[in-house]
Amino acid sequence: MKYILTFLLVALLLFSTLSFAGLVPTPVVITGTVCNDDEGEVRLTGTLIRVSDGQNITYITQAETYGRFSLTLENRSYFFLLSRASYPDQIYLYNADSSADISLIMPTKATVSKVYGRLAGAAVNQTTIYLMNGGLVAGRANANRNGLYLFPSVMAGDYELRVGGSNKSWPVKAVQAELIKLDLNLAKQPSLSMAKREWAHNETVFFGVYEDNASCAQAEAVIKNLATNSTLKLLSNSNGTVSVSPLTPGSYEASFRGVAVDFLVLAPSMPPANNTANATNSTINPPAQPPAAPPPAQPAQAQDNDSIGLMAIPALVVAGVLVVAVVAVFAFVIYKGYIRL
Repeated sequence: MKYILTFLLVALLLFSTLSFAGLVPTPVVITGTVCNDDEGEVRLTGTLIRVSDGQNITYITQAETYGRFSLTLENRSYFFLLSRASYPDQIYLYNADSSADISLIMPTKATVSKVYGRLAGAAVNQTTIYLMNGGLVAGRANANRNGLYLFPSVMAGDYELRVGGSNKSWPVKAVQAELIKLDLNLAKQPSLSMAKREWAHNETVFFGVYEDNASCAQAEAVIKNLATNSTLKLLSNSNGTVSVSPLTPGSYEASFRGVAVDFLVLAPSMPPANNTANATNSTINPPAQPPAAPPPAQPAQAQDNDSIGLMAIPALVVAGVLVVAVVAVFAFVIYKGYIRL
């Protein structure tokens, strides 16, 4: 009996330690009711509830008797996407900090759109996202700790989303009452521009490298011989241009931060194809900027919201194995009399 009590005590202490250290996620139980208004008079049994972490659907369930549901989730932010026949789809952003009982409302009609998504590519917690309408701020939303955001009330019209501290913008068009998903990435987007794809054997090959359409000076690019797999690393000049002395005839690949372009260096007996670009030009114009979004129409309202999460089963399995192993060793030591309690 003494050994059983010791075993249970050690298991409890170890599990508590792992939970405190964050190795074992603390589950959060969210229960609630789906109904069609704030009064909760009509319970919507059978409503489909999909839980999303902003990238993937991680859990799917249905409201049961009296519209009740229960979810065991990880402590983080999630989208709740609700679907039901004869009802417009609804979305909620919920932050599952602790167990709670909540109400999810599905109105019979919808008059506004909802714009939602995930902000990535930088520190995102409490980053402000602006819904712009003709140069005016029509709404604001703060990305939460997991980068999720939601504009819950967007009137029909043309808008663009902008992120505080960034010059990037994303066009969005709300036609009717609908759910519009738009993920925002603040990471700089690399690009590579080459004047032509066929070069004479005695020409200097050159191309431009960019980030967000701006020239990248002193940036590393790579030229790879596709026949031998040999590579050559080069740095761009102050104009973002990379050049290399005449190359051996063959097939090559120029790459810059994940963006690649194939090109060919012709043998002396092979006449080059007609190319309008001038290979001796030492500068390259950046890619054309995308067209500006059309002038938007009506303003919209937005509000800050938070979200919900799922339990990490692999972490629990690992923690369970650790608990069993440590307890087994401890019990063996006690059994052999190395430690007296």
